Amino acid sequence: MKLKNVLIGFGVALGALALAVAGIEGARGRGAVQNDQGQRGQFGFEVRKVVDNGRVAGEFHFKLGGNERRVEIAMPKALGFNRDGNRAGFGGKAKMVTVIGRNRVVREGTVRVHVADNTSPDHPTDTPDRLGLRFEAARGNFVFEFGGAVAEGDLVVFERN
Repeated sequence: MKLKNVLIGFGVALGALALAVAGIEGARGRGAVQNDQGQRGQFGFEVRKVVDNGRVAGEFHFKLGGNERRVEIAMPKALGFNRDGNRAGFGGKAKMVTVIGRNRVVREGTVRVHVADNTSPDHPTDTPDRLGLRFEAARGNFVFEFGGAVAEGDLVVFERN
C-alpha cells in the first residue's frame, strides 16, 4: 500500500513538473483602440497556448459605439493562436451583434485578431501598440473590419517557460 502511494505521489509530482516546464505563449490586453477616422472601440482579451501540446484557451470581446448605435463582437473560446516576437494572431468562432436604434441583428461567424506589442513600462516608445480585427459572417458575404492604435490601456504578447 505504501509503495502504491509513493508511486502515485511520484506520478503527480512528475506531472506537475511537466506542466511547469511546458512553455506557454499568449497575449492579453484591455483598453481602447482608435482607427484612422477617430472612432474608438473597447477591447478585452486573454489568449494563451501551451507550446508542447498546442492547446489554446482564451476569449476576446470588442465593442464600438454606444446604446443607440453599436457593434459588439464576442469570441468565447479561442481556437487558434500564433506568436512571432512581439506580434500575435488568434481567432475562433464569434458572434457579432449590431444595434441601430431598436433594430438588432445577430450574426454567427469567425473573428481573426492581430496584435502588436510595441510598448512596455520598462521601454516606452513613440510607436503605440496596435490591434486589428476581421469578422466574417458564416452566411452571406458580410465582413466587418476595425483596427488602429491602442489609445487607452495596454496589450502584452508574452512567452513563459
